[in-house]
Amino acid sequence: RLPPAVESRWLGALPPARRARLERLREPADRAASLAGLALLLAAARRAGLPPPVPSRLDWPERGKPCWKDGPDFSIAHGGGHV
Repeated sequence: RLPPAVESRWLGALPPARRARLERLREPADRAASLAGLALLLAAARRAGLPPPVPSRLDWPERGKPCWKDGPDFSIAHGGGHV
């Protein structure tokens, strides 16, 4: 589980529809896993020498995987306590 201030800051960086979807999750661990995936994407971009995407500008299709327009394809999965 993330500290409340960290969770709030990360949720606030998301587009409203994605934020609302994560806030509806019953389990805090599920929210934390999704937010950890986002943190990994940003860290991977930096490590690859790319300017990290602005989270609110990622495309978050309903029930689909996020897309980084003008960025590389990526996939981040989470389950069972691992991201």
